[in-house]
Amino acid sequence: MGYKVAVVGRRELLSIYEVLGIDIYDARTREEVLRTLRELKDYGLVLIDEEFSSILEVEREERLPVLGVIPTQRGVNAKNFFSNFVIRAVGTKIFSEGNGNEG
Repeated sequence: MGYKVAVVGRRELLSIYEVLGIDIYDARTREEVLRTLRELKDYGLVLIDEEFSSILEVEREERLPVLGVIPTQRGVNAKNFFSNFVIRAVGTKIFSEGNGNEG
């Protein structure tokens, strides 16, 4: 059995994921996101709008769904969030500060 993938956040920012066959759940407040996450027990991966990334800091008992963040225009700071996430995951910084196109 395969797991389903969902995206939770502001529909107008995430609707592109419907083209990929990902289920979209509209949520506009932290409370709505948390309530939606509790309802998505049949999903293996749930991605949330970056605006609500602080939800990932909450300890969770369940192993599934796996939670991730999608950067959006309303997000807090995608570069720092993902850099810290990767450091925690692999134990070292793997991204350089520049993109190689400077001066």
